[in-house]
Amino acid sequence: MRYQKFDLTDSADNDELLFVKLRYKKPDGKKSKLLKYTVYNDDKQYKSSNFKFSAAVAAYGMLLRKSKFSGKANWEMVLKLAMSSKGKDKYGYRSEFIKLVQMARNLDK
Repeated sequence: MRYQKFDLTDSADNDELLFVKLRYKKPDGKKSKLLKYTVYNDDKQYKSSNFKFSAAVAAYGMLLRKSKFSGKANWEMVLKLAMSSKGKDKYGYRSEFIKLVQMARNLDK
């Protein structure tokens, strides 16, 4: 499998959330077809608490690994996202995640 190197672009500071390029070919086809989609940050479905919480979890993982792709992510941003999207938290999983983030932040100082 091939991986491409990615750098932050000008779109990192605007409302573009992600850009997807996908190629597919019918089983009996000879030529593939390219599809391109841009998803903007103002879409309501991406403001849900589940989406925000999953973004906090992803940023947490990048900070733990000191990923070069973590962009502007920091511990305070992860905590803010996680706490603002905690919701009812019936089984306490989100609360436990918030505690993990706080511990990791304190260890990283």
